[in-house]
Amino acid sequence: MGKLNHIKAIKPTVILLVLLSFVLSGCAASNRDMSDVADQLRHNLPIQSAINKIEAVQVESQSTAQHQLNLGYLQLLNGDYNNALINFEQAKKTMASLQATSISENLSSATVNETLRSYSGWPTDQVLVHGMMALAYLLKNDLNGARVEILQADVSMNRLAASKSSQGQLAFVHYLAGVIYELNKEYDSALISYRMALNILTRHNEIIPVPLRQSLIDLTARNGLDNESKSYQEKFRLSLSKPHKNKQFIFAFDGVVTQMQEAKTTLWWDIDDVYLSVALPKFPQNRYVESPFYINSGNGEIVTQTIESIEKRAREDLQEEMPKISAMALARAGAKFQTVKELNKKDNTLGAFANVLSIISEVADLRHWSLLPSSIQIATIYDKSGAINPSGRYHLQLGLPQGRLANNNKITDEDTNQVISTGNQLLANKNAVILLSSLTNKIHIANF
Repeated sequence: MGKLNHIKAIKPTVILLVLLSFVLSGCAASNRDMSDVADQLRHNLPIQSAINKIEAVQVESQSTAQHQLNLGYLQLLNGDYNNALINFEQAKKTMASLQATSISENLSSATVNETLRSYSGWPTDQVLVHGMMALAYLLKNDLNGARVEILQADVSMNRLAASKSSQGQLAFVHYLAGVIYELNKEYDSALISYRMALNILTRHNEIIPVPLRQSLIDLTARNGLDNESKSYQEKFRLSLSKPHKNKQFIFAFDGVVTQMQEAKTTLWWDIDDVYLSVALPKFPQNRYVESPFYINSGNGEIVTQTIESIEKRAREDLQEEMPKISAMALARAGAKFQTVKELNKKDNTLGAFANVLSIISEVADLRHWSLLPSSIQIATIYDKSGAINPSGRYHLQLGLPQGRLANNNKITDEDTNQVISTGNQLLANKNAVILLSSLTNKIHIANF
């Protein structure tokens, strides 16, 4: 009879161990699958194949936002703006709803591990989703939709800034806001956004890209702020741009952001005077080498410059949160240690099972927006029409199909709005937003 009671006491623990191992393996597997796609994209995996792989990933409910962000980003690069917007919108709503965190999820993450908490996005993710949506709306020629998203991005950045942290403050999003306002002829608002982008880059001690410098010079002069314009001209060693009717804004995404890894380490638990093993997220060494796009505009070669290093922002997000993550991991390991001690007093076998459970359940949360570009770059062209020919380190060579202009010298709106599967496209002499990526040979252009 004693042996039967012993078996009954062990059985629930065994079942719990098996079930928990299954849940944890599912969480880790979905994130690993998405990281594998990121690695394959670096090695020229076709964008549609990447989309198919991401769509096929079996995702636990607590990781849906991460999945939607990754899928939406790939769809944006592929020109599927409608589905990109659907996934971004769902991810945005999920992340916003998780700002009021679940008590049950907090309890699970405090006692088991962080992967049982629903993914609410890092600060960069929470702001950048608005920027990506604004870009998708622009490429759909929906200036109003883009304007709404950029206003929401401003709300998100203000909310994050209220905590006196620099997390989530993105120069790219402010610059994109300036572009949207400029296209909408709201020049005062555009200037404010460009100034904010400048302030962020200055705080980070990062290079101010020429397109932002030129926009500050031109818009201060346009708004009658001659002294400020002259000050910028002296500071940046640039002059007012030549008179122009139209301006083409180029955005280029390069590379794929580095993937998080798990690091096992020990932390001192002073309650029991022991070192406890914990699993923490980390980024490996940053080996990304920035690669600009070179664009033959007809008036000379233009080179894109970085407005946002996603590599740096992702690492800054993690660094800012590491004290909290480490404290939670240590408290969790301490609670497990206490449980093992108590069970050992009652039954050595149960204590052994609990110890195994505590070891295998300690998994670092490696979830992040893992398919983002390593850098976001910008350039501008003025009063341009004809072929646009960008190239980059990924053997991207885009141009006009041979004989296209010779047979049809008139550039129509249909020409300029069409994304050609070979990556070749015309650029009309209009205001335009252009998206390039090192992951695809497509050029996306919307004229305004």
